[in-house]
Amino acid sequence: MAVTDQNVTNEMQFHLLEPANNGASYNSGLYTTSEVAARLNYRLNLFNLLTNSWVNFHEQTATSGSKLQDLSTTFADLMDILDVHYSQNGTMAGGGTYTQLPTGSSLEGDELIATQTPQSLPNLWVVDSAKPLQINLFPAPTFNGTNGQLLVFYIPRLGVFPAVPNGTAFPTGFPDDLTPFIKYGAMADLLSKSGETYDPLRSQICEGLFLLGVEMARAWISGTVVEPLQAQQPFIAPING
Repeated sequence: MAVTDQNVTNEMQFHLLEPANNGASYNSGLYTTSEVAARLNYRLNLFNLLTNSWVNFHEQTATSGSKLQDLSTTFADLMDILDVHYSQNGTMAGGGTYTQLPTGSSLEGDELIATQTPQSLPNLWVVDSAKPLQINLFPAPTFNGTNGQLLVFYIPRLGVFPAVPNGTAFPTGFPDDLTPFIKYGAMADLLSKSGETYDPLRSQICEGLFLLGVEMARAWISGTVVEPLQAQQPFIAPING
């Protein structure tokens, strides 16, 4: 069964004591469909960033003679890079052989690599902190045609739910059993905002359930017991009596 944004928002409406209508509207006026969608997208992306439960990869032709490699077109959904590999002899489909590049820092690249002239195989890669979705290769690669190829494994953004739920499903392959934890994460955000909706106790419970899902996913993927994440303790004003 493919879980959709309508399934999740319908359940959220029950929890929030709203008439359930697949997330089409919120009669109380305390929430908006776009607000709920934004929190679902944020929590889905955060969940994937914390667990690496969904990983993607792409190939891209490198830029010869340049340290700077622009990933913004091929990797528009990139949140975090796991590994960078480099091929001197073309793509995987064309029989190319990839070498994993270690990550490093710009200081290492500039100061500790003796030869800065372009080479056939870079020594390391570095995130360019000043330019989003770009990395630097040290030293710059040099090649003919499209022989120089980058293979990047990365954590993608998964949150693509529209402002009004329309049956958009969670990404194919994302385990259905993990979707309730995304719901609880979104509810933690909705119940922690100021105003009539502010409910720190229920927000803390929902945050704890979200983090439980993170721990379960991490343990499931790694096959080991992981150190639990700590839920942020909300401020609860004392009751004067």
